[in-house]
Amino acid sequence: MKTTIILNENRNQAVFQKLAASRTLYFADSESDSHLYHIEHPEVDSYIISAKGYDHVSLMNLVDHIRYLNSIVAIIVTHTAGIEETAFAALGNLWFVRDDGEILAAVKDIPAVHRDANRVEWPVKIIFRNRKDPSVQHPANVLSLSSGGCFIRTDVKLGENEPLIMTIQFKEFDFFTEGLVVRRIASGGFQPEGLAVKFEHTSPQTKTCIQNIINEKLLSELMQKLNPKEDF
Repeated sequence: MKTTIILNENRNQAVFQKLAASRTLYFADSESDSHLYHIEHPEVDSYIISAKGYDHVSLMNLVDHIRYLNSIVAIIVTHTAGIEETAFAALGNLWFVRDDGEILAAVKDIPAVHRDANRVEWPVKIIFRNRKDPSVQHPANVLSLSSGGCFIRTDVKLGENEPLIMTIQFKEFDFFTEGLVVRRIASGGFQPEGLAVKFEHTSPQTKTCIQNIINEKLLSELMQKLNPKEDF
């Protein structure tokens, strides 16, 4: 079920009783609590945040932390008095609302596109081979990783649906899997050149292990953002 994290709001408001009929609601006790829940529940597709107690900078930092966890999650901000809304105009999937009707309308308009697993930007070594010609090995870096797939930075030119054999090299272990090229990103654009790959024939146990490593990485880096003077 779609899940919304609610921060700084009164859980007894009538609007939340209406929303609870169609989605899971999690009332976070703090920003850190909301982030921990989000890391453990990648099905979260939205936040509802009361801006009371935030100034422009602190609210922008909160939005930045949420976007770090999931760049496409929807953010709905209430009680916006004192917030310079125009400064947030360039951010997609962000609404400033003023009453319960606008909250319900914003939730209804949340795009259906959603990740079903956490993803982390993380250079990891990989060796991949085309299953059609397994004798040729290609060393490269994985720049983006989830339990469902990865993005390989490489100038190797493979088309969609090309089958791959891959060994991803973590510190703890090597992860062997098969996959299919979903798309190839050419050089010269805003994204680095490479291959977006979907994992295939991966056991549930391995997916869980990969996701645990990703979640630990997300938590460590997010805690560093929240407490830059601490050593994690």
